[in-house]
Order: sequence, then structure tokens, then C-alpha cells
Amino acid sequence: MVLDVLKNRFREAKYDLWQGYALLDLPDGEDPRDDCFKKMDETVDIIPATLRESAEQFLAFNSGRFDIILKNLCEDVGWDFFPEDAIVFVEMLIGRLRESSPETCQHWRIEPEADKLNFCDPPNT
Repeated sequence: MVLDVLKNRFREAKYDLWQGYALLDLPDGEDPRDDCFKKMDETVDIIPATLRESAEQFLAFNSGRFDIILKNLCEDVGWDFFPEDAIVFVEMLIGRLRESSPETCQHWRIEPEADKLNFCDPPNT
């Protein structure tokens, strides 16, 4: 399910990119955002299961928050964020999801010894 959400959002973001392309006044084929979205779209199916499961958990828990963070991160692609592939993108997405809403991550404070990796694991420090 999360893979479909990512693919759809990448397509939407790429369409938005095309609409705003004329405003940038870049020569054809020189928009770094296009390269990033192309790489992410090509690699979305190889996202490791642990990352997919973490993203799925957050999506199931709070789909509205997930969509907002996903949309905002897509807007950063090619400006402040240049992911090499979909794996790097999802790692950043999960990091932002963890930071975005402390109340959604309270259970890790209650059960820090949990072995399962999920969207609310405490950061490694």
C-alpha cells in the first residue's frame, strides 16, 4: 500500500514540476528535480521491507499527517534535498515523520526495549 502511495505522489510531484518548469527558465533537460523523481520512481520497488513496514505503520496510524509530510518532502526534492533513490527518500520521510508529532511516538518511551523497528523507534544516539 505505501509503495502505491509513494508512486502516486512521485507522479503528482513530477506533474507539478512540469507545470512550474517554465518559471525556472532552465534549458531543457537541466532540471535536477526531474532526475531525482526519475531515480525515485525507478527504485521504489526495492525499498527494504523494514522501511516499508515503518512507513506503513505511520500511514495506518495517521494517514493525514503522513500525506502532509510526504507532500512537503516531495516539494523539497531538487531544492533542498537530492535523494539518490527511493530508499534515501523513505529514510528521510520516516525521520521527518518521527520528528513531526511527538504524541504519535509516545509508545517507544513506554516500551523502549521493543525489538521491532517501526516509525517511532527512538533515534540512535
